[in-house]
Amino acid sequence: MGIAFMSPKHQNCNQRVGKGRVCRTVEGVVQKVITPHFDDEPEKVEIALHEADHLYREVRLENTMTDEQGQHVALKRGAHVDVTLEAEEADTVKKSNDPKSRP
Repeated sequence: MGIAFMSPKHQNCNQRVGKGRVCRTVEGVVQKVITPHFDDEPEKVEIALHEADHLYREVRLENTMTDEQGQHVALKRGAHVDVTLEAEEADTVKKSNDPKSRP
């Protein structure tokens, strides 16, 4: 997964994760708030990730977050979000700048 441009806000995600972990942050927008069909199902949000391939752009997640005071909150339609992907450094491989030598 390569990135051609990273804003200053996203360049420092490695400063927020622990040693031995790697990360990448991408921007997205909440396209839909999906109400459950049954009472025992959670409300969900559909988030469009701008840098993803067209057919894989949408991600659906439970619409529950926690604010600084520990209160549960939910995202609104149109909210701009940052999605951070984290992994153990041991679960990654070094990438070459030569496209012919990809693993």
